[in-house]
Amino acid sequence: MISAIQELTAIRDRIKPAIHGGLRLSSEDTAALVRQLNTTIELVRETEDEKRIIELALQARHVGRPRLQLVRQTGAPPA
Repeated sequence: MISAIQELTAIRDRIKPAIHGGLRLSSEDTAALVRQLNTTIELVRETEDEKRIIELALQARHVGRPRLQLVRQTGAPPA
């Protein structure tokens, strides 16, 4: 699984040479960086959504509402 940290680190390492003027980007290089950034943005968005779901479940549990269960989906039917 790719993490947002790994993607951001790779992007940073690719553009670091620009600090000293040693980076020349072709349109293909730029397109690749944009794709990496899009992937990273999506990973962060998914993480924020998951965090929000967990926070709502914890709040519901705290105030005594019916518990929300987070279920991991697998190929096997429930036991």
